[in-house]
Amino acid sequence: MKSRFFKLPQHKRFGIIPRYYDEQAERLKIKRKEIALEMGLHENDKKIERELRIRDKFREQNSRPTFIGRTFWANTRLIIIFMVLLGIFYYLFLHLDDVLLSLTGSK
Repeated sequence: MKSRFFKLPQHKRFGIIPRYYDEQAERLKIKRKEIALEMGLHENDKKIERELRIRDKFREQNSRPTFIGRTFWANTRLIIIFMVLLGIFYYLFLHLDDVLLSLTGSK
């Protein structure tokens, strides 16, 4: 006969069903219903579905910045930093004697 003085802790079990939210699919459903109401068609019509996908693609392309624009500004920033560093090194090269005298403290 088994008897225990202490109850050992057990892990708690629970069942969870994960839910996934797809924002684009929700937006597509809403638009499909709106267009179906406007046109007086059934909301599962293939033409409406295709039209909405095309609209979403155009809207998505126009909303995000282009890769060319981002690379242009990154290259411009790199060139400016390079020019500033080049100017500092040029100044130090021209006035190297003065810089060394000020660092050592001798005349």
